[in-house]
Amino acid sequence: MTPTNGSIGLLEIAIEMSTSRKVVKKLKYVQKACIKLIFFVNLLKDYSLVENGFNHVNYSNFNLVKCINDCHDLFERDIRKKGLEFKERFQSPVMIVNSDKYKITQILFALISNAVKHTFSGSITVILNYNENGNQFTITIEDTGTGIKTEDLKNVFQVFDISKQRNALNPQGIGIQLFVCKKMIDIMKGTITITSEFGKGTNFHLIFPCNMEAINQEDIHLIEPINSGRPMIPEPSFNKLSSLNAIADESSFSSNRIKRKCKCKKYLAVDDDPTNIQVLQSYFKSMNLEADTAFNGQIAVDKVMEQNSRHCCNGYELILMDLNMPVMDGEEATRIIKNKIKDGQISPSIIIAVTAAQIYQEDQREKFLNAGFTDIYSKPLSKKDFQSIIVKYSKK
Repeated sequence: MTPTNGSIGLLEIAIEMSTSRKVVKKLKYVQKACIKLIFFVNLLKDYSLVENGFNHVNYSNFNLVKCINDCHDLFERDIRKKGLEFKERFQSPVMIVNSDKYKITQILFALISNAVKHTFSGSITVILNYNENGNQFTITIEDTGTGIKTEDLKNVFQVFDISKQRNALNPQGIGIQLFVCKKMIDIMKGTITITSEFGKGTNFHLIFPCNMEAINQEDIHLIEPINSGRPMIPEPSFNKLSSLNAIADESSFSSNRIKRKCKCKKYLAVDDDPTNIQVLQSYFKSMNLEADTAFNGQIAVDKVMEQNSRHCCNGYELILMDLNMPVMDGEEATRIIKNKIKDGQISPSIIIAVTAAQIYQEDQREKFLNAGFTDIYSKPLSKKDFQSIIVKYSKK
């Protein structure tokens, strides 16, 4: 964790020294990514602690509204990229609470992260209430995402074994966010419950006690209710990224050759992580190419069908497909697309798998090639690898 913390500090210095607004914006993106990494690493640490019976609560006075806003800020770009609305309804006039700041912040991060990941249209709403009689705060996080099937709700707060999933690439992987949330709130003598309707959304309801007697009255401030969410910052520009262009200059490929071969091609980038989508978009635009995007396999299939329904084009020439995604994974989406190509319903498309998993065994590689992928590349996808894909698989 020390190198990551050091990186955040260096990024802060670089942000202060930079005179370029665009550079500052990109540095802040990197800084937020490092902070997210710390949260996820801390979740692993917390998992180990709660499994070993650690039950200490570290009480302190802190601004709960600021914790909520800070968590929103970390995911603001992801929310904007998906076209979602983030709403805050602070129905309590109390900002300062006496509780375990670390645990509350980790829980908020996990629940907002979960909502952002599984919501593709509509909104995410955070509602804050204070019950003066019971000295309790309630936080409700509502989303209009994919929802959870009724029969699966009983397992939401259990450790999630990825090895049991059909599309698992990392058999050692576990999903622990909600498990850790439940353990933490139990330690704080609070409760966390869930209601969900499959296909319509999910609500997490968090209740935790607060010792208001430990707070000085002068520390309690009033706040105005926020019902419509905060304004989003402008969309960053991708067409002039000096750092990426510098990488391109170091490449062994001829930029003129790439541009000549890639002119007027149709591409689709599929990934459930908005940061990965942004990187791919910048790669495409640095080569004067245009690409549509999709945040999961189902959206990708829908866009392929829509593209083929247009009379002015022959579908996507090349698709870069992530594998592990919610709603529909990349393997299933590829099978559907390839079957439609085989049946003559749509024009042929080359589909390249881009995955964070390391494909070490040949039978793993064969599995995905048999699913219809033309090739497999590991993340992080460098610009040089991206260029090689375009040169190798673009039509003459």
